[in-house]
Amino acid sequence: MALFFLFVTFFIWFLSKFSKDFTATVEASVNYINLPINTVLAANNIDKVTFDLNSSGFDFLLYKFKKPVITINISNYLKDEMPVSISNNDLIKVITSELKSNIAVKNVSINELNLNLDTIVSKEMPLKTVSDITFKNGFKAVKEIALDPKTIIVSGPSKVMDSMTNVLTKPIKYELLNSPVSGEIEIEAIKINNVTYSKRTITYSIMVEEFTQKTLIIPITIENLPLGTNIKLIPEVISITFDVSVSKFNSVSEKDFTVICDFNNRNIEENYLIPEFDKKSVLVQNVLLQNNKIEYLIFK
Repeated sequence: MALFFLFVTFFIWFLSKFSKDFTATVEASVNYINLPINTVLAANNIDKVTFDLNSSGFDFLLYKFKKPVITINISNYLKDEMPVSISNNDLIKVITSELKSNIAVKNVSINELNLNLDTIVSKEMPLKTVSDITFKNGFKAVKEIALDPKTIIVSGPSKVMDSMTNVLTKPIKYELLNSPVSGEIEIEAIKINNVTYSKRTITYSIMVEEFTQKTLIIPITIENLPLGTNIKLIPEVISITFDVSVSKFNSVSEKDFTVICDFNNRNIEENYLIPEFDKKSVLVQNVLLQNNKIEYLIFK
């Protein structure tokens, strides 16, 4: 019985206490609706607002457990110029309409709400592979990993799109690869709101062959030699080495390479020319010149 009277007493006190009007500060979340077509909220817009309420304790108790949400209809404030501006008086009207009609709102924390919008744009971007591949000894990729498609369409806020130059794939991983492979891989989507991709998964293929080393002897061609000047190169030919696939070994010959020495770039003090490639076969990798200096004699 004593507990019953204690409960009744507490209940009466509770009703008496919380039925009175109080003034206190409340924080509310801001939700924006009805944005113009092809626009999104730019970064760093206000998403919370505080204000003073004059209301019963029951209302404050409710807002303590469930933060109020203030919905702002952007279409009501659109003008030709940007950003969208909402005055303090308009904010008070919106907040009051969102809450109970008998609640008095004042001292809103924002004198004027300036809302920045960003335009949605679309951009074609190249795909770039991320790979973690090891090959069995003697095997290599014949060329770069082939992607299909090579580009995709990315859409998002203009400020975000201006900073994007390509789209990465998720890592393509293989160990001790010794034969051609193909498959599907997802793109690495950035974690930014309102950015979309025309494709999330693409296909790839890796051409793998066994490679061996080959050596050729190439004649040296002199460029920019002045008229009337006769020189002798020592040596007149140069050895080159390169990696080539076993299947293309016999397809690569001396005619696929040109090595030149530019007389204008000679080292006059030490009397040598610098050899360099003017043409290389597209079928080979890791091409090296065995000499980086070619001595010469001038005959008058």
